Amino acid sequence: MPGTGVRMRSGEHADAQTGFALIALLLVVAVSGLALAAAAQVWSTTSRRDKEEELLRIGSEFRQAIRGYAASSPAVEQYPLRLEDLLLDPRFPFVKRHLRRIYADPLTGKSEWGLVKMGEAIIGVYSLAEGKPLKSALDPTLGIADQAQSYRDWVFVYRPGDAGAGNPEDPDHPRPGGKAPLPAEREGDGPAPVH
Repeated sequence: MPGTGVRMRSGEHADAQTGFALIALLLVVAVSGLALAAAAQVWSTTSRRDKEEELLRIGSEFRQAIRGYAASSPAVEQYPLRLEDLLLDPRFPFVKRHLRRIYADPLTGKSEWGLVKMGEAIIGVYSLAEGKPLKSALDPTLGIADQAQSYRDWVFVYRPGDAGAGNPEDPDHPRPGGKAPLPAEREGDGPAPVH
């Protein structure tokens, strides 16, 4: 009885199986590539969020160190002229530290910070990193602006006479997000939007 279908030779059958295997392999590679790209995006976002949290922690430490420097002034509040003054306060004959080390900016990886100055004195720092933060809602006690357009807008400043969150009844000591009581300038940037 003659067959009703077309019979393949064994070589053609092997070629067809190899072709299907290659197509299946290409599909697996494409799906794996998409999955890896999605995982890389999630990792990148998670890593950036972690760096933002680290920046907030380090910025708060700088702010507290500047506050400690000012509070330990013998008479009138004085502020550091260099960040290194926070490591070893030059006003005292004994070792007095307000900060353990000059931390690297977690976003740039460098120990270089933007400085907010009042005259020659440093009253705050900010990151020199480019880019818009992922985090939009911040703890109001940090004293930095919500809805920042750049990491440079996250200014960690201690204002003269500022005890932290500020007194809502006193216009000279505004709450975070209010106006700064004294003019401050970012080093090299002109007026600083001190929040």
